[in-house]
Amino acid sequence: ERVRSALERAFEANPRNSLIALRLSRMYEEQGLLEKSRDALEKALAANANEQRLHYAFAKVMMKLGGATGEELAYHLRRSFTEGDSRYDAQLLYGRQLFLNNDTIGSRDVFRKLRVARIGPEFRNKRMYPLEQWFEGRVARIEASYCFIAREGSGDWIYAHISAVEENTWKSLTVGVRVRFQIAFRIAGPRAFNLSTVGVV
Repeated sequence: ERVRSALERAFEANPRNSLIALRLSRMYEEQGLLEKSRDALEKALAANANEQRLHYAFAKVMMKLGGATGEELAYHLRRSFTEGDSRYDAQLLYGRQLFLNNDTIGSRDVFRKLRVARIGPEFRNKRMYPLEQWFEGRVARIEASYCFIAREGSGDWIYAHISAVEENTWKSLTVGVRVRFQIAFRIAGPRAFNLSTVGVV
């Protein structure tokens, strides 16, 4: 409580200090006070609108709180990195948000640039930020170790690797099979997992 009180006083005296704002926001978040975390970041952004770390932290808190529009989240995530920098998590989240906003072209462009970035395998191969909802589609193309699923509604193709599919399910996949699946994200873009077959065309 003493540390929090000291940070609150320091932040009140100088809301432009992004380091103090971020530390205070993180403390609020760790204590489950997401609204206070959001409010602190919002105040800091009003005083320092160009600070990328503040935009990134604000977007992540808003994602946890809910209620923000897709456009609002995309705005703050886009301002949380500079083209070509190493803030890869911010860029991945931006591509993910464009995907959720049904901006397929914009999302593909973000992930196309990320694919050629010099990123270690521990991050490159990690499946992150899964979506809660389930999707359906049909297998549009299948190879020895991967397939593409034409997602219903959008028509875009979602990549699925054999390692993310249960063995018996993988053996039952052919072009035209209807599947249900979830989506998570890697540096290369959206990836299907938890596949189950629904039926055949």
